[in-house]
Amino acid sequence: MNSKFVKIVEMFNDGGWEDLEPHFETVENFIRIVDKAGLIEMIDPFNDELEDYQNELLIGLLRSGKRQEILNKIIEMLSDITVENGKIMCDFRNRSELSSFFKGRGYGDYDYEEIVKRAFGDSHNDIFFDSTTDDVNRDVIQELNPKNKTYLEEVIVKRLNGVKIELDGRSSDLMEEEAKRQGHEEYMTIDSSNIDKVIDDEETMNWLFDNDLHEIEMALYNVHRNAYETAYNDEVYKNIISEINEVFNWEVQNEYKWGKTYRFKLEVKYDKFIDTIVENLENNKGYHTLNYFGGFEAILTDNLKNGDGLWTFRVPDYPDSSLVDKYVNDYFSDNF
Repeated sequence: MNSKFVKIVEMFNDGGWEDLEPHFETVENFIRIVDKAGLIEMIDPFNDELEDYQNELLIGLLRSGKRQEILNKIIEMLSDITVENGKIMCDFRNRSELSSFFKGRGYGDYDYEEIVKRAFGDSHNDIFFDSTTDDVNRDVIQELNPKNKTYLEEVIVKRLNGVKIELDGRSSDLMEEEAKRQGHEEYMTIDSSNIDKVIDDEETMNWLFDNDLHEIEMALYNVHRNAYETAYNDEVYKNIISEINEVFNWEVQNEYKWGKTYRFKLEVKYDKFIDTIVENLENNKGYHTLNYFGGFEAILTDNLKNGDGLWTFRVPDYPDSSLVDKYVNDYFSDNF
């Protein structure tokens, strides 16, 4: 049987598939039988005579005993793929280039591609929130840890050192009580002896913000805006990475110098690499070979456009409040 089958394989290699097709039905089925016959080494999918069937051949060979050899040749073909320490690495100009896998602007939808560029620092369209709170007492002061609260008290005492705070018809009950306690009903002073009560009294703080502490109020608004924006961007970033990790492994990456610039490499999960190649071969039977795409980035993008669509991710309406509170404390002293 082998000698007879050798002639059949030779016939196939010489471009005789049309005569063989009625007997084997598909090229993939022919490859499976050739593999079982132990003659798989005779098949070269990159033979010019077989170019019209290259995709089918590669699919069959990737499912055969010749899989690793064919996989290595495919890797050599792709300009943006290397193997480093046993890992398949995809080369990008920068992290923002990953945005090509994400959906652009659509009707009534987010521009995910632009959001990814922004997350990786390659966009002039950064999101800025004009207003993230209407109450810095509630959203900043009440969320301060003891260290930052003490720091704010010290800032206020220093700012109001020696200042006679004159009472008016809008003064809080606490302010009137303090003025009486200090022996002068028309004004009060703030120092280390009463700052704890002052800072815990919302009505008093609002009065002070409208008068003597307006600059500090603006600084507190800035603290919250920075914390809010950072928490929001962190959540978006996390959702982007979760999508990228469907194919890549974000934990394995490296940046390297290329001339005067830096490039970026990211691991492609082994099984996902093979799945992506096979999907592209299936999609392009009788159409484009892998050489047409040249690199893994183009292959994956083509798959997404012709499959389930370019990637998207959840864009939150607002960030996690606990994360905002964390950043309020992290950034607090930087604003004074």
